[in-house]
Amino acid sequence: MSALVAAARPLLTALAAELAPLLARQLGGRSAPQAADPGPGLLTYKAAAERYGVTSSRLRRAVAAHELPAVVLGRSSVLLEPAAVEAWLDRHRVGTADAVPRLRRVNGGGR
Repeated sequence: MSALVAAARPLLTALAAELAPLLARQLGGRSAPQAADPGPGLLTYKAAAERYGVTSSRLRRAVAAHELPAVVLGRSSVLLEPAAVEAWLDRHRVGTADAVPRLRRVNGGGR
């Protein structure tokens, strides 16, 4: 049972962090207790964007397109594993064998 609790703890911590601002709004501006950071294991879109130098909207599109795996705890609570983000970035790195090829557009039949 303790292994299950240990595995769930980071997810519950991240969920609490996501719900804290919503709870504060429901309390009418009174501050809600601050939740702990999701920790080194999982990242929010914003944290991943800041850490890896990409926009959060690009990360959202990658998750929506199933290019980047994510932990989805609800509509507004999505968390990313750093290793998954790094692997996704590596697949899109120019000069690697797995990089997405850039096709040159030829207008007018290659004139």
